[in-house]
Amino acid sequence: MSPRPIVFLGPSMPLAEARPILDADYRRPVRRGDLEAIPAGQVVGIIDGVFEQTLSVSPAEVRAAVERGVVVYGGGSMGALRATEVPGVIGVGLVYAWYRDGVVTRDDEVALLFDEETGAPLTVPSVNVRYAVDRLHRSGTIDAPAAERLLSAALELPFKARTYRRIAHRAGLLERADGEDLVAMLAGHDLKHRDAQSVLEAIGAATAVLPRGSASRATAARTVPGPAPGSVTTGTALIWESGDRVDDELFAFLTFTGKLEPWARAAHPVPPELAQPVDVPAAQALFRTAVRRWGWLSSEEARVTLADLGIDVPTLNHRAEAEAVAEAGLMAWAKADPDAFRRSLRVALFLHHASLKREVMRLGGLNLFAERDPRPPSAEELTEAWRVLCKANLAFDVEAMRRRWARWGYDDRAAQDAFVHRLARARRAGRALAATMAGRTVPAGRPVPHPDLPLRHRQKPPGERRFCLPLAEARDHATRLAKTIGITRIGMVGELGDIGGIQIAQAARPDGCWSSTYGSGKGLTEDGAHIGSVMEELEKWAQEQWVPCAGDLVEGSYRELTGDAVDPTSLALPYDTGYTPGSPLTWVRCPDVLTGRTVLVPLDLLRLERGPHDICFSPRGARKVIATNGLGSGFSREEALLHGLCEYVERHAQRLAEIAMVNPGRTGAPPFRFVDLDTVPDGAREVAERLRRVGHVVRVLDITADVRIPTFMATVWRDLNRSEGYGTHPDPGTAVEMALLEAAQSIACLVAGGREDLTIKARSLGRHERPRPIAHDDAWFWLDPDIVPAPLAPGLTSDDVLDDLWWALRRVGDAGLAHVPVLDLTCPETEPAHVVRVMVPGLESNNPFATGERARLALLRDLLPRWS
Repeated sequence: MSPRPIVFLGPSMPLAEARPILDADYRRPVRRGDLEAIPAGQVVGIIDGVFEQTLSVSPAEVRAAVERGVVVYGGGSMGALRATEVPGVIGVGLVYAWYRDGVVTRDDEVALLFDEETGAPLTVPSVNVRYAVDRLHRSGTIDAPAAERLLSAALELPFKARTYRRIAHRAGLLERADGEDLVAMLAGHDLKHRDAQSVLEAIGAATAVLPRGSASRATAARTVPGPAPGSVTTGTALIWESGDRVDDELFAFLTFTGKLEPWARAAHPVPPELAQPVDVPAAQALFRTAVRRWGWLSSEEARVTLADLGIDVPTLNHRAEAEAVAEAGLMAWAKADPDAFRRSLRVALFLHHASLKREVMRLGGLNLFAERDPRPPSAEELTEAWRVLCKANLAFDVEAMRRRWARWGYDDRAAQDAFVHRLARARRAGRALAATMAGRTVPAGRPVPHPDLPLRHRQKPPGERRFCLPLAEARDHATRLAKTIGITRIGMVGELGDIGGIQIAQAARPDGCWSSTYGSGKGLTEDGAHIGSVMEELEKWAQEQWVPCAGDLVEGSYRELTGDAVDPTSLALPYDTGYTPGSPLTWVRCPDVLTGRTVLVPLDLLRLERGPHDICFSPRGARKVIATNGLGSGFSREEALLHGLCEYVERHAQRLAEIAMVNPGRTGAPPFRFVDLDTVPDGAREVAERLRRVGHVVRVLDITADVRIPTFMATVWRDLNRSEGYGTHPDPGTAVEMALLEAAQSIACLVAGGREDLTIKARSLGRHERPRPIAHDDAWFWLDPDIVPAPLAPGLTSDDVLDDLWWALRRVGDAGLAHVPVLDLTCPETEPAHVVRVMVPGLESNNPFATGERARLALLRDLLPRWS
């Protein structure tokens, strides 16, 4: 039996938290001499070490241990330093990656004072400050100047004096109205603690005795990806939103799909030594193509038309020869110096319209679909794949297309055929998904109520299109709830923005653990905005309070529980998760409101805190990355379920629209329909008119996707700054109003967040709602004066919230989605309000490290079957 690993641990993590993660011999922070007696074969983890108290462990001592066969892991603090300095030490975590890559160079950035009796930290290491500031800035909670002031203040203070209060004071931010809230939020991001857990999990994954055929859970065993300075490789490209990492295969993909040639022209200039002589036949072929385009039938017709166009024949010949020479030179360059050619081509792709991201993600998606079904394609499938490539290459002759590929250096017929086989397999898998998304598979049955979530009809008050309680009654409940959940103040900030009297409320809850201490509400009335802000904070509060019941927990791997368990990969895991189907997990029993059954959902996907071997932990992000959408609240269970379901569908449609239009965009997707705001119901029309009257340009786009619950994107423009909002609801008029109100909220919250006495910026849960400058080509999509809007598409307008919910669930089933698990977060002290967390496995999410199969299919409209 192997000896237990030895781990040197101190203030980075309490022993009480470390022991459940890894059974190890835990020792005090490492110091000089501690490694000398450790024998070969022993696994050692160095996390914490001493600096000033006694001599620190030296690189020479660590090197000697490695050379005699000690397996050393390092990360978090002293371990990160020694892992950077000593070859052979296995570095883990973001602190290690920062030192490795030169982001951090000062040793004192990991130093802190701690109580030698208890191990509790007394000051803050500046790596924690870096991480906290970055997280808050990335989420939009603090702005760039505040982030810079905080980090500068931390680096100016000696490590013995670094506390968050002193840092905030030195940065001039502590005395602001939200100074104490800022200190609390900074303290909530402890990078050294996260990295310590990663080191322990890496050791556990490497030392575990696994059953035959099972795979090690490598969640933490991988360090944060990223090369050291000066060692950037030109052979690979990583897109972290999808996890696609491709090498020179990208250029073969561009060649075979007919995209290399146009992009190669952007990779100029060709090195002079590779310039080619005039290729007369190629120039003549180019001229013949132009003749066919113009439809000339005789040389006389060509001569006369050229004269009419003001083009003389010598200039035409010269230009045709120049283009032929340029193309021949590019082909020669691609063959003679492929590395230089590909570097230039990669930069050209980067510079133009996010094309590098788009093509890498397209190739990654093609490979993913091809791997779904390894069976050899049929002759019919191969013929279809060849036809798709002929279309992409504007060719009618397969052999001519092969010769064209060969001229760019891809003359291996076996490689050509292998790509066609891969495309055929991908099309087979894509066709099945497209049919599912389009509702062309077996029609879904009616949703089935679950006995643990009894539902009943909820009539809406007269004139109300969305909620089940009269406004005054809901306001009374919200006022009481605000006190229950710790809201300290509700401020009305709509008048700070020029938004035509639309009401925006901000509810402050300083004790919250989210990235913003403010919840936002919006409406045409103060009561509506007040209620919305409280209910948003209630959702977050309820998630924070949730503790699973022991009786609802099940242990096992997905492979063992597959009959009852939801596939974790359908729930937007980060691309660098360590999850495998054989990974041992804890699951939670959840009612499925689509099928009426009870299904199992991984606990890691339901709790905010990082658990041991958490499948939502991203080494790239050095944090748990979890899609928090689907939280819904209301004054009935039916209302909360509808709210959560619509939010999940909204994020899915938002992601597909983003892919089609801007990130990466240019996918050849069909145009979305602009909405004629003169045809929408009174509430939505009033919001639009109020914004227009104060000088805003207002546009609403129907972005309803495969789940055909009406979904809209509203944009409000002034001075080329765009604010946006989204709304999803069975009633299309209600959805438009929600989107417009959210866009107005963005404007008001930006102004409120710019107050001199505040640092923390309010934002709505899970979305960056900030006006921002926009690219001109994107702007004109929205501002085109010749837009022809269309009336609203039909949906469901009912007087009962339960009818809305059943209708929405049927649309989910029609889109080929099998489950809608629900976690009930309702607490007795908040009745009659209900809070739920709704999940729809298979839909896209707001997880920045995940791209699902439906989004990938949207990127391949020209190569794979389409769902719309």
